[in-house]
Amino acid sequence: MAKREWLRAGMALVLVLPAIAWGGAREDVDAAIARFAQAQSFHASISTAGSPASETDFIAPDRYRMNLPDGRVQVVVDGTMYMRDGDAVQRVQVPPEVLARWRQRTGLSGLGAGMQATDLGEDVLDGASARKYAITRPGEAAPAMTIWIGTAGYPLQVEANGMAEGKPVTTTIRYSRFNDPNLAITAPE
Repeated sequence: MAKREWLRAGMALVLVLPAIAWGGAREDVDAAIARFAQAQSFHASISTAGSPASETDFIAPDRYRMNLPDGRVQVVVDGTMYMRDGDAVQRVQVPPEVLARWRQRTGLSGLGAGMQATDLGEDVLDGASARKYAITRPGEAAPAMTIWIGTAGYPLQVEANGMAEGKPVTTTIRYSRFNDPNLAITAPE
């Protein structure tokens, strides 16, 4: 998979993944996904080894700010994407089907069929208590992903493992600012 495809996969994780009732591992992760889907806002930092990080803010139902690794900023407000490149701002209508796909982040009802969750115990991430889970695909020994879920039931971090250009790659997504009333996304002037 090319780096661009991994970035897309990482963005999908930002919009789709990750809270907790401390039940069984599978139930805990399913609860995390459900809680994440209900978040009114969040911030995510996405990085893949060897590539610069990107930053994404989201406010329901359809406001996004994406700070891309190349320095460009893209903002989506009311179906219009604003792309800032230096002093210039370009406006592009986002097709309704694209916005609908982005909104489907709430459509995930849990782990895919056959996927297993294993509770790896308590952990600390940047000083915050979390519970760590490994997610494996059927027939694979190595985790496809690892999720750290904080005490408030939201994901603090997701690491997704895969292959890019025949080499193993890990994409890390760090989450914060869930339901933060101070997070604002406005159209650039």
